[in-house]
Amino acid sequence: MQESSLPFTLVGSDEPCVLAVGALSTAAEPLVDRRKARGRHYPLALIVTVAVLAKLVGYRRVESVAAWANLRCHERHVLFGTKRAQMPQHTTWSRMLGTALDVVALEQVGQQVFCPPSVGEVPDRCRSTVALDGKPMRGTIPRGHSRGVHLLAAYAPAQGVVLF
Repeated sequence: MQESSLPFTLVGSDEPCVLAVGALSTAAEPLVDRRKARGRHYPLALIVTVAVLAKLVGYRRVESVAAWANLRCHERHVLFGTKRAQMPQHTTWSRMLGTALDVVALEQVGQQVFCPPSVGEVPDRCRSTVALDGKPMRGTIPRGHSRGVHLLAAYAPAQGVVLF
């Protein structure tokens, strides 16, 4: 599994997208993990959440997703309160995303998290905007490659603060 793709459409081209990482993680918790209990060192919901975030940043290859996750393992460890501070190697990512996950169930999670509610008014407490900006870090793209280390910033304009 060299490349991965999300099996659902995130949002339309003219619609804004607001992602609550906690909601994504919570929605991914009921996913059935097909791995044997003996080899489960990393929760499937965590792997799915980090993989979706890496896909949103623009990483397509499993090796790139694993490298991106390893660069942010300390923040992820603090944010999610996981037992292990490190992330798995790209072969584990490939195995987990390729065999331990039901694609139909992942599609339902994606529709639940990324699709806006079809009816009803959005309460004021949910009306927050977060602007995401990413770019490759200068000098990190090796010759002959198209990807290097990427920086991602999240900005809350209403509060005037950078989230990460």
